[in-house]
Amino acid sequence: MRTETALPVSFFGEGLSEGCATLARPRVREKRAIPIERAIWMLSCRYSKPRPRDGARASVVLQRAMSAFLTRIVLVLRSALNTRASREAEILVLRHQLMVLNRKSRTRVRLRNIDRLTLVWLYRAFPSLLNAITVVKHETVLGWHRRGFRAYWNWKSRRHGGRPRIDRELRDLIRQMSRDNPLWGAPRIHGELLMLGIEFAESTVGRYMIRTRHPPSQGWKTFLRNQTIGIASIDLFVVRTISFKLLYGLVILRHARRKLVRIGVTTNPTAEWIAGQLT
Repeated sequence: MRTETALPVSFFGEGLSEGCATLARPRVREKRAIPIERAIWMLSCRYSKPRPRDGARASVVLQRAMSAFLTRIVLVLRSALNTRASREAEILVLRHQLMVLNRKSRTRVRLRNIDRLTLVWLYRAFPSLLNAITVVKHETVLGWHRRGFRAYWNWKSRRHGGRPRIDRELRDLIRQMSRDNPLWGAPRIHGELLMLGIEFAESTVGRYMIRTRHPPSQGWKTFLRNQTIGIASIDLFVVRTISFKLLYGLVILRHARRKLVRIGVTTNPTAEWIAGQLT
């Protein structure tokens, strides 16, 4: 027969507590001593033959660091130079304005082309100097800058080739015909030149015609003055009598001598009556 031996409870409790404590403890990896020869060989292999990926990554990181460092140095030098240059430019703007104000002028300050060019050039180089300009408005300086910009690009995009120019005698002839006949346009002058045996395009005539500020055709005032003899005015008006009746009057006035041509009065104006007054 088996005989079971009862173990004390303290035995199981101590065993369980020691086992749980052993499982709960972190395992500490035992460090083995590496021979010095093996350690030297490992270090030599690691640094003498790096892996290709690690080497490329290290070179890229080094290049980025060097470029960032050089960029930082350039920005620092540029800010220092710009600060000094902007200060000198501001002093130059103030001195130039004092020189302009010291000029003798009875009315307002008059600026020359060199003054405008100086202010625009300094503003173009240092836009922050706009607040230092006081002799003119800021919008005026901006307008000068835009005008110079347009003039520069017009000069830049000028035509270098194309058709050759016509002779100077023909150009003078076109200008003389345009000056002597201000009501003639390019088609009329072109037709007259064709009758003389001179053949070239109508656009060439329009290019060399004299440009006038006034319109080429006559205005309303000129038309009335030239056609005064054949113009008459007609007016139909209403007159109230003392007995509260309405009378209709028709007046025809000639413009040439301010002469009354006809006067008619009726109480019942009709189309036949008006036609009879006109004829």
